[in-house]
Amino acid sequence: MLAEKALASVLRSAVRPYGSIPGPIRLLALGVFINRLAGFFSTFLALILVARGVSASQIGVGLALVAISSIAGGAAAAESAEWIGNRWTIVLVTAGAAAVLVALSFVHDFVPTIALACCLAALGRAYGPAALAMLGRLAPPAERTRMFAFYRLAQNVGVAIGPVLGGFLLSRSLALLLLASAAASACFAVVALRLPEDGRRHRPGARTTARSGYAVLFRDRAFVAFCAAFLLTGVVYTQQAGVLPLTMHDRHLGPEVFGALLTANAAAVILLELPITTFVRRWRPARTVAAGAGLICAGFAVYWFPLSVVTLVLGAVGWTLGEMLMAPTSSSAAYALAPAGMETRYQAMLSTAQTIGLSVGPAAGIFVYSAAPSLPWVACAAVGVVVVVTMLHALRSIPPGASSTEGGGS
Repeated sequence: MLAEKALASVLRSAVRPYGSIPGPIRLLALGVFINRLAGFFSTFLALILVARGVSASQIGVGLALVAISSIAGGAAAAESAEWIGNRWTIVLVTAGAAAVLVALSFVHDFVPTIALACCLAALGRAYGPAALAMLGRLAPPAERTRMFAFYRLAQNVGVAIGPVLGGFLLSRSLALLLLASAAASACFAVVALRLPEDGRRHRPGARTTARSGYAVLFRDRAFVAFCAAFLLTGVVYTQQAGVLPLTMHDRHLGPEVFGALLTANAAAVILLELPITTFVRRWRPARTVAAGAGLICAGFAVYWFPLSVVTLVLGAVGWTLGEMLMAPTSSSAAYALAPAGMETRYQAMLSTAQTIGLSVGPAAGIFVYSAAPSLPWVACAAVGVVVVVTMLHALRSIPPGASSTEGGGS
C-alpha cells in the first residue's frame, strides 16, 4: 500500500509540469513539433546531393552556403517582426518554406538545388526568434521559463522522431520526402494563423528604430557578453560530435557505446527538462544559467581522466543536466533583458550565437585535438571558468524567476 501511494505520488509529480499550459502556447508548440518532425530536407541534404552525383568538394561548399544562409535567417526574422509582427512572420516564413520545398521537387542540378536549400535554411531559422518572442509575450510572467521548456520539449520530440520518418520516406521517394515536408510547413502556417495577434506593426516614425535596432543591441554590454558566453558554451557542447567520438575510438570504445550515450542524452532531455525547469524556476537566472554552463564544461573536462564507461557516463550526466538547466532559462533571460519591442532581435542574436558555436565547435575541437589529445578537455575546463563568471555578471540584474518581469526588461 505504501509503495503504491509512493508510486502514485511520483507519477503525479512527473505529470504536474505538463498541466496549466495556456492554449495559445500549446498551439505554438504543436506547430513547432509538426515543423521539426518533418524537417527532413536539411537532415538528408548531403545524402540527396550524393545521390544526384555531386562531388564531395561541391557538397562541402554547398553545406557552407546553407549554414551561412541559416545564420542570416534569424536577422531577417527580426526585421520582419518590426514591420508585420511575430505571428505574420511565422505564417509567411512557414508558407514560404512549403513553396520552396515544392520547388525543390522539380529541380535536379547542383546550383538551383543549393540556391533553394539556402532559401529554405534562412526560412527555417527565421521562424525561431519570432516564435520565441511570441512565446515570451504569451506566457504568464511567473511561468515564462517553464513555457520555454515546454516549447523545447515539443521541438526535441519532433527532432528525435523526424529522422526516422524522413529515412522511411526517402527510401521510398525523394519527391515523397519533399512533399511531406512541404505539407508539414503548410500545416504550421495554418496553425500560426490561429495564434493571437501580437500587436506588432510598423508605425510611422519607427523606421529609424528598426534600422538602429542592432546598434541598440550591441550597446547592451551585458547581453553581448551573455551571447559570447553562450557561443563558447556551444563550442564546448558540440565536442560530443567532435573530439569525443575520436577519443572513444582511440580508447577502443565502440560506436554502439557512443550511440547509446547520445540516445540517453536525448531521452533524458525529453523526459526530465520540463520537470527540472519547474523545480528551479524560482532560482536567480544568473545562477541557473551559469550552473548549466558550468556543468556542460565540467562534463567534458571529466574526459581528461582515463576514459572508461564510468567517466563517459559521469561526463554525460554533467553535460546533459547542464543543457536542461541552461537552455530554457537562457531564452527566458534574453526576453527579460530585451527592451520593449526588441524581444525578437534579442532572441535572434542569442540564436545566432548558438548557431555559430555549434557550427565551429567540432572543427575547432578536432584542430586542438590534433595538437594534443588531452588539450581539448583542459580547454573545456578553462572555458567553463570564463563562461560561469561572465554569465553570473551579465545576468545579475534579472530577479529570481527570469520570467518575473513583464514584457521586455532593461
